[in-house]
Amino acid sequence: MSRPAVCLLILALLCAGATARVAPAHAVPGIYRPAAEQSGVDLSEAIRIVKRRFGDVRILKADTRRGVHRIRILTGDGTVREVRVDAETGEIR
Repeated sequence: MSRPAVCLLILALLCAGATARVAPAHAVPGIYRPAAEQSGVDLSEAIRIVKRRFGDVRILKADTRRGVHRIRILTGDGTVREVRVDAETGEIR
């Protein structure tokens, strides 16, 4: 293949690659989405929901697994409870 043909082929491949569509990060499962693009309820908002619902409680532990925020609380009467909050809807389970 002649040099001009090789250069033309490389240029064509580069142009084709530049126009290829790439899926945005939020469309690929398992890819982190910036807070501005996240939907649903984050962990800090879930804690606020639990505090509003149960009143004077102390947060002992909070984490998120499989779309559910798990918040362990100590109530005013000394009872330890685990409250689950749906990460999409904010509904207490």
